[in-house]
Amino acid sequence: MKQKIRVRLFGAIQIEINGKPTALQRRKAEALLAYLLLHPGPQSREKIASLLWGDSLDDDARRSLRVTLTDIRKVLGDEILTASRDTLSLNPAQEMEVDALTFSQLLGTPETSSIPALASALELYRGDLLEGMYDEWIAHYRENYRRMMLAALGTLTERYRAQGDYSRALDHAERLLTLDPYNEKAVQHVLFSLAAKGDKERATRRFKELQDQGDIEFSRETLALYKNIQQSDSSTASKLTNLPRPLTSFIGREDELSEVETLLTQARLVTLLGAGGSGKTRLSIQAADEIAHQYMGGVWWVDLSPLTEPDLVTQSIAKALGVKEKANQSLLNLTAERIGDQHLLIVLDNCEHLLSACAQSVEYLLTYCPQLTVLATSREPLGVEGEAGWQVPTFPLPEAGLNIKVLKKNESVRLFLERGQSANTSFQLTEANAPQVVNICRKLDGIPLAIELAAALLRSLPVEEVSHRLDQRFEILHISDMSRVPRQKTLHALIDWSYNLLTNTEQIFFRRLGVFTGGWTFDAAVVVGGGYEAENIQKNFNEGGSTSALPINPADIVLGLLNALRRRSLIQVSYTGETSRYSMLETLREYAVERLEESKELAVIHARHLNYMIAFAREADSHLQGKADMVEWGERLKAELDNVRAALNWVMHAGDMNQGMALGAAMYRFWVTRGFGQEGQDWLKRLIYHPHAQVRTHERAYALTGYARALRNTSEIGKAHPLMEEAIGIFTALKNKKDLAYARFAQGDIFCYSGDLEAALPPLQQALAYYREHPKESFIHVNVLSSLGRVALAQKDFPRAYEYIQESSAISEAQGDTSMSAWNKLVLGDIAYSQNDLALARENYEASLTLYRPMNRAANVAYLLEALGSLAFWRSEMDSAIALFNECFQQYDSINNVGTAFSRAYRASIAQMQGDLQAAAEWLQRAASPISNIEDIYRSVYLIKLADFSSAQGDSNTAAVLYLFALRLTNDPITVLFPPDRIHAETELESVRRSMGEADFESAAQRAQTITLEESIGLVFPSL
Repeated sequence: MKQKIRVRLFGAIQIEINGKPTALQRRKAEALLAYLLLHPGPQSREKIASLLWGDSLDDDARRSLRVTLTDIRKVLGDEILTASRDTLSLNPAQEMEVDALTFSQLLGTPETSSIPALASALELYRGDLLEGMYDEWIAHYRENYRRMMLAALGTLTERYRAQGDYSRALDHAERLLTLDPYNEKAVQHVLFSLAAKGDKERATRRFKELQDQGDIEFSRETLALYKNIQQSDSSTASKLTNLPRPLTSFIGREDELSEVETLLTQARLVTLLGAGGSGKTRLSIQAADEIAHQYMGGVWWVDLSPLTEPDLVTQSIAKALGVKEKANQSLLNLTAERIGDQHLLIVLDNCEHLLSACAQSVEYLLTYCPQLTVLATSREPLGVEGEAGWQVPTFPLPEAGLNIKVLKKNESVRLFLERGQSANTSFQLTEANAPQVVNICRKLDGIPLAIELAAALLRSLPVEEVSHRLDQRFEILHISDMSRVPRQKTLHALIDWSYNLLTNTEQIFFRRLGVFTGGWTFDAAVVVGGGYEAENIQKNFNEGGSTSALPINPADIVLGLLNALRRRSLIQVSYTGETSRYSMLETLREYAVERLEESKELAVIHARHLNYMIAFAREADSHLQGKADMVEWGERLKAELDNVRAALNWVMHAGDMNQGMALGAAMYRFWVTRGFGQEGQDWLKRLIYHPHAQVRTHERAYALTGYARALRNTSEIGKAHPLMEEAIGIFTALKNKKDLAYARFAQGDIFCYSGDLEAALPPLQQALAYYREHPKESFIHVNVLSSLGRVALAQKDFPRAYEYIQESSAISEAQGDTSMSAWNKLVLGDIAYSQNDLALARENYEASLTLYRPMNRAANVAYLLEALGSLAFWRSEMDSAIALFNECFQQYDSINNVGTAFSRAYRASIAQMQGDLQAAAEWLQRAASPISNIEDIYRSVYLIKLADFSSAQGDSNTAAVLYLFALRLTNDPITVLFPPDRIHAETELESVRRSMGEADFESAAQRAQTITLEESIGLVFPSL
């Protein structure tokens, strides 16, 4: 049988083999064994011989070492040692139990060890290390272990005191004084515990005993404590508090602390509310500690988290206050008598699972104790009259891209950094790992406990791995800290605690809400969470009875459930005007989805969510078609973008593709008008090319039309034509004239954008014929007229263009369609600009801009700003032009659009006119980086500004090529070149021609006939 060896190093050394005591024959053998136990791994023979036999000659020391090793092997077995010529160590395969090593493992750091670990460690400490041995190397270890023991004893005393276990706190404080007579903190623990037990006389006697010993010179704090004990009629003292000493520093929350402290001066019951892990407990401790001096009767902490029975609430409060039970007397009444008229603060932590009992006890005590104040923490209010509930926020989330100095000011990052350094002292926040730290804090919603759990992982994982694994946050976030209650050891258990306190109906409703991403409205909660198709009152009648049952209103049911979840801090509500919007932390949402999947409801609720989003998007789209409230509906739909994305993601993986295309088509108008054009293209492309979306349905045809129209202003516009052919084919087969007319309009509009004016006219005229027969479809009608006006404008048929736009304007203004009115004013500005009527162009552009600004139509606003900027340029108002172009760039930036080459080309001209050729070059290069940024419509404008730059540098040959190429491109109907630029180009070309020889100019003219845009830019900027 393999032997088991136990060695006790505390006190005199003791050895057991398989439970039987044994001993080494030599004291040096005991010292050598102790040394090897306390120094794991190979140790130098020479060093050991020197430590144990330092006064002997080398040969004598080595001989003594051999004899000692023989003694150890004889008693403990030949396999006990692993030896080489130069080193010695204990065999790691040998099973050994060593009290000193176990002591160190149990303690770790005493301040962070649990009560069971501290108690177990102190039981092992029978005396100082290796009593009776006086080797020099032992002294250091003996002192170190003694210091650890005293720290553990002090911490355990504080823990018992915090729990209200004053008898044990007293016993351990007295033991601490015996071992360390000069420990003034131990004196305070003794006095406090005696006073808290109601033994004022013994507290007085013990203080005098300690004072008479003369060994301690008491501080002001200890003297004030003793004085207050003497002055207190109820055997308690000001500054008496059993508040637990936090094991970690308090991070941030300065404003929150101030608010809580102010509330405690205004209300006698303040309840800190918040989701699990939000930091309610830590905030309550800090707040109570900072204002403890205001309460002459003391500050008393009562932790209710371990309790399961309501009757234990009063008992726990009484125990914390040192109230003893008496036969035939109410403990609550005894507690009230104990408090009396003292100015006293009670902190009740974790009330949510015992709300009714807490409310009854608190209400009674507040009624009969006029100077009492209660600070409670709970996930929902206690419901006592006069209660001031205060929502504890999670930490603010850090923004990506901030520098380290700014990030370190963020409370989430500060918490992660400090707790991370406790787990791994080498961890630092760097520019390299800052993105991962930001990601961790954001993924965890700024929940303090979740951040602490994540930081603890740095003990064994690099921060990059922690960030990566947080996608499985419920599995990864756990901690084996014995001092934490079970529900605080994992994020999942923490939320389980709240979830299990809900009623069955509340649990069902909560998990269904998990399907929403980015929040939800009340109506959405009724339909998706409640499962009600409408809010009509559903009346149920008793069978055979004459009296009907109470009517059940779905809206009332859902409102009650939302309020219940809000009360329990599981959801939040925000208000914008009269509109309320609900949300939950992403961590809670993921938990809800997990529960939804467990209940086999996930697919059903996702389908219901998708149907709701389709209905909502369609209703919003109808309002976006020129209605007076289109801005409001645009904002409402923007608020639901995350839900739209979630619904579409569900469709792509498991849903009905036809429904997905219906949602995509309903979203098209919003996407392209509100700055989400690229996202809209991506979704519609994924939808129509999905293998399960190839059935020729009405929804597919509309999705095809939406995607084709989304491609109008892109380099992929050529792909739009076959898409429209398929859509028209589907609508034709379905024999739906209305939808077919809309598709014809879309087809003509796309031809117009691609510059194929001849192809654009037939479908637009067919559509116009339908809408003139159906005037109620005014929104598309005015769009068709506007498109025909743009075709006429491109054909330089200005009277015809004006006629179409005026007709469109008359209808849109009569219908109150400000969107089309704004667009028509824009086109009228283009018509005037094209005829070189700059004053009228400016008037129409400004009128259009006035209409567009409130609509949040950034792309349209940006176009108008750059048009007005160019007009200011031609009026030589350069400061005004610069301001307009700068605002134009801001508008494009707001929708993540790089903007057009038009405005950058004009900025180059302004810089050149101001004599700054370097700035002009930078603007021109910026416009052409990459070259694809130069849209076909603005090629000529850019080339003219590039030619101006070449001319200013004295390169007449290049300037001539560029002017000639720019003017040649204007034959393409898609290219726009307003008269001022054309006139300028022609004038400058003539000037350049005069400076060149005829042969050189002819060569430039021939080059201009074949050169490409890329080659043209390369003449000036070869690096591009």
